[in-house]
Amino acid sequence: MHVKFLCPDPPRGTPLLSAEASQGQAPFYFACTACQWDSKRLGIVADKPAELHSDILAAEKPSPQQRTFDQLRVHLAPEIKKNMQWHAALTDTDARPSMPKVLADMPHLSHYVHGSRSVHNFPASTQKVPRVMEFDTPRQAARMAKRREFVAQRHAADGGPRGITDMAQRRSMPWEQPYETSLLWPQRVKLVAKHTKKCQVCAHTLIRPEQRVSSARYRTKELAMHYLPSMHVSRRNDYLLLTLVNPHKDAMQVRLASKLEIDNWHPGLAA
Repeated sequence: MHVKFLCPDPPRGTPLLSAEASQGQAPFYFACTACQWDSKRLGIVADKPAELHSDILAAEKPSPQQRTFDQLRVHLAPEIKKNMQWHAALTDTDARPSMPKVLADMPHLSHYVHGSRSVHNFPASTQKVPRVMEFDTPRQAARMAKRREFVAQRHAADGGPRGITDMAQRRSMPWEQPYETSLLWPQRVKLVAKHTKKCQVCAHTLIRPEQRVSSARYRTKELAMHYLPSMHVSRRNDYLLLTLVNPHKDAMQVRLASKLEIDNWHPGLAA
């Protein structure tokens, strides 16, 4: 697993979202145990936990950088096509030696090429250049007025400005700048549990990342939840027995050592 999701509106800290299911069965959705937020408010549910990430990607709006790139690509497509055709024609002309080209290479005879003093005559483009992007000023003004009205209503309501996003939350969505917490989306952060973790004493595998994960396919469930061992403590006469059981792995027993044994321990004794 390469990514995890943070709650968009945590009351404190940054709790992780977990994939929950209604009555233990599908459909699955994201839920936050701290503020009781769930992705059903955004209409994001899936039949399988692994499909939640793809649903969020499909529902998210493209970023301003992606929209600008798409607009530039559409705007420059005719010019790029025209230049490619011109370069192809120029390459074909250069591959066939002719008298006009010989004359063009001579400074004192170049004005005789095609009966003109100009070596290259290109027709002026009559196509109207479209604008790269259109700014909808009235729409932006109406949007800002709606935000100010919402903030004023929240401040005037009993209990203070609840439901208004703070600066950090608005900065997480810079292209939208939502003022209502109900419009916030979960944020993706990279996981740190990507490497195999082993016990320093017996070299037993504690955490084993999924081997078939590729950089192009992201998983929404934390892999460590499936490989962290479960702990069981039982009393045997005059000592305690601590048993750690790894999911999908064999059980291992760990004896609690005294402080003197720990101080005198070195790696050579583990064998």
